[in-house]
Amino acid sequence: MSINSLPPASHESEAAFLGSCLINAEAVDAGLDAQLKSEDFHKPEYRQVWQAMLKLAEQHKAVDFVTVSEQIQKSDPDFGTSLLVTLTNQSPTSLNATHYATSVKDKSVRRHMLNAAQRISTMAYDETDDIDTMLDSADKALRAARDRAPQSGPAPTPGDIIDRMEKLKSSGPLTRLPKLNQISAGLVPGHLWVIGGYSSTGKSAFGVNLVEDVALSHGKIMIASTEMSQEQYMLRLLSLTSKVPQRVIRYGPMDMDQSTAYAAARDYWKTQRIRVFDDLYNMTRIRRVAQRTKVELGGLDMLMVDFIQNINETGDEVKDARMAAIKLQALGKELNCTVVAMSQISNAQAMQQQETGAMGNYYAFKGSGAIKDAADIAIMLDRDRVNYPEVLWCNVVKNRHDALARIGTNFDLPTGTVTQMTPDEEMQADPNSGGRRKANINATLP
Repeated sequence: MSINSLPPASHESEAAFLGSCLINAEAVDAGLDAQLKSEDFHKPEYRQVWQAMLKLAEQHKAVDFVTVSEQIQKSDPDFGTSLLVTLTNQSPTSLNATHYATSVKDKSVRRHMLNAAQRISTMAYDETDDIDTMLDSADKALRAARDRAPQSGPAPTPGDIIDRMEKLKSSGPLTRLPKLNQISAGLVPGHLWVIGGYSSTGKSAFGVNLVEDVALSHGKIMIASTEMSQEQYMLRLLSLTSKVPQRVIRYGPMDMDQSTAYAAARDYWKTQRIRVFDDLYNMTRIRRVAQRTKVELGGLDMLMVDFIQNINETGDEVKDARMAAIKLQALGKELNCTVVAMSQISNAQAMQQQETGAMGNYYAFKGSGAIKDAADIAIMLDRDRVNYPEVLWCNVVKNRHDALARIGTNFDLPTGTVTQMTPDEEMQADPNSGGRRKANINATLP
């Protein structure tokens, strides 16, 4: 490329990206992920629009046609809305926002590289400076161009890593299962837990028990449910805490003791720092809402996603499951909280469980091996719903930091309460470590 050529820029990508943000505020996250700054836009008027969007995002305000226009008019009263109208009309969809944002950043970095090359060329022809000074100036010019590219953050020193390790030794809410705590150190911030099991095994019930454990430790919780409604989750939590059966809470009647216990549970959950969402079906929205929830609650200790296979990004189940697992792992680190994700199991795994009545010697989550790879703790649940419906086995099949285990639990069906068995109870329930009678897979959770 010659010096006289036009600088690298794509006004079409800049307009398409900003238009995407105006029709769908979630597209702003694509720009934040690409670390777009206002100066990355080649056209001055586009810089103005993105600066307004950044300001709104920092204040956790809505980003749309009206709010962006009002934000710009605070510093430029003469700003009209014709530009925003044009941007909106040029972007019929926001699906390609990530591609547009990446293109804008790419062109910006290339422009800065070109500017650095021009400066270095000029310095090379100027023989008044000594070589050392020239090379130092050239290094600075290249570093300035390199700094325009998205950065992953400062590199941690060994001391930083050791301090974080020592801090994590005793951090994280403990679960109600002592044996699980021994090998996991509890729900450690930044870890991804994946809980799998055949349909109606008890995955959501197990997750609700973990939610109550975090709440009892004064933790802050967000639930992103792609399966059950907000009301269904609250019903389970109320039943778990009050020990009043879900069916009785829903249909009645309650006796006096149950009414008293339910009232106490209701008052308790009204005061807890927990948010339940049932309309988040892609990782962009989950991430954005989780960030906002963390600010609203003053922190976040647990994010539960129920379940991975219902997260839809592209329509390709395998690709979406893989992307969701990787993004959930990253989100746990970003938010410094434990992410607990429910997952269906593979057809082959389900068939093996159908044939044997228990988990086999391998495990596989439905859709992608990346789910297994991303998990810090992977738990497979199995339950013989016909012969032993009140026995739920918690199989820790992956533990990135410690041992594996098979933990027997008593499962109270009316309330969904899970409690750890004693060794004698485990032996009585499963003397052959998996040699139980075949379960009827057509049975459903009561």
